[in-house]
Amino acid sequence: MEQEIMVSISCLVYNHAKYLRKCLDGFVMQKTNFKFEVLIHDDASTDGSQDIIREYEEKYPDIIKPIYQTENQYSKHISIGKTYQYPRLKGKYIAFCEGDDYWCDDHKLQKQFDIMEMNSDCSMCVHRVQDVSECGELLNKFRPFDEPVLNKFDLNEYLKFISNGKFHPFQTSSYFIRREVYEKINMDTPDYAKISKVGDVIIVLTSLTIGKIYYLSAVLSNYRICSVGSWSARLKKSNDSIVLNENNMIDVLESFNEYTKFEYDELLNEIILSKKLSVYILTERYKLLFEKSNRKLLKKLSYKERLFYFLMAYFPWLMSKYLKIKGG
Repeated sequence: MEQEIMVSISCLVYNHAKYLRKCLDGFVMQKTNFKFEVLIHDDASTDGSQDIIREYEEKYPDIIKPIYQTENQYSKHISIGKTYQYPRLKGKYIAFCEGDDYWCDDHKLQKQFDIMEMNSDCSMCVHRVQDVSECGELLNKFRPFDEPVLNKFDLNEYLKFISNGKFHPFQTSSYFIRREVYEKINMDTPDYAKISKVGDVIIVLTSLTIGKIYYLSAVLSNYRICSVGSWSARLKKSNDSIVLNENNMIDVLESFNEYTKFEYDELLNEIILSKKLSVYILTERYKLLFEKSNRKLLKKLSYKERLFYFLMAYFPWLMSKYLKIKGG
């Protein structure tokens, strides 16, 4: 009797030839007591990525299961996950890793699988991730930047955690979720998920509406910074991209607040305020910081920062001279 597939790995590839072997090796080296599959979606790569995938497909036909696009689907605004990945997955659990990142522990899947099997109240398991440079050098930088005190947390505890630090603390190559989470996102899609331009955040938020998240402090994968075609590289192109992303997250969080019937209103509004603060500063709309309705924003700034933005808002000519002198 053929063994049932327990874990489906979703791997999205686009022009990742430079890094792809490292990624695929991280999959096929996994040592597990269960069967798993790797669902690769290549979005019409032009750099030889498809040749590399075919090589691994031929060598590991029971594991590597690719789709080779001839036209780029992302540029057509087609949801890759919903259209191509979700319909073919067979696993009880789903893990994620894009083609430029890689897993560095050959028991990663087994460790997360065991945790989820032992913690039925958890809908997701994540772990610590170490950054690597575009050329593969290990960096002294980890995600999350600040580790959570708890190793298991619910939505309320998660919102408290991110309200004091980075909004998106966990990296996608660490995601390991129950199938029910992906089903909810793709089959019974909540409004907050429909408007989001970032799928990673939606996976976390949706997981927390179903159960808790379990956090492993061990480094089991690596995240490549600013690789060709990556989200981080696209965001670095201009402030405009960052502003669009921040405004979209504000919309998502406001919609999520409605979805959760405002049960977490105070925490969500604190996070939304932080994002508005970021947008006002990036777009140089400093006067908005000093409006009565935005007094809470000022509390997030130091006295020195408040003074700086006050002068930028009301005495721009003076600050222009000061910055010119300071810059030499």
